[in-house]
Amino acid sequence: RQIPGSFQITDINYTTVTSALSDDVRVTYGTSGGASGYFYSVVRPDGSDGFTALIEPAHFGDTPIQRDAFYDGLGVFVTGTYQVFLVSYKSSFLYYPGMEFYVPGGLPSGNLSGANGTIGAGVVAASASIEAVD
Repeated sequence: RQIPGSFQITDINYTTVTSALSDDVRVTYGTSGGASGYFYSVVRPDGSDGFTALIEPAHFGDTPIQRDAFYDGLGVFVTGTYQVFLVSYKSSFLYYPGMEFYVPGGLPSGNLSGANGTIGAGVVAASASIEAVD
């Protein structure tokens, strides 16, 4: 299988957010040659999973991160530095113990004919950060 090519985040429309933010944060990035899909993971300041989602094909290269990523399960705005990870994958991508980011459910996974087990290949762009202040 072909491994996706390298890519990088080129812009984030808000690198500082407040609870008054009414727009989604938009992350712009170069596409990854040979990738069949993308997902992002926003990790909260305490290291927990803030928001993780598969990226719809219509948003490849320009992805909205919903405001919910900056709130906890009780609707409280969480301040601090968030890490944004973008991942491209080819056909499948699997969780690997020790990853710094969280992998969303629903990722495709495929088995090689005649092989026992599943493999996946992906490329992670250099992470970016967003500061949440109030």
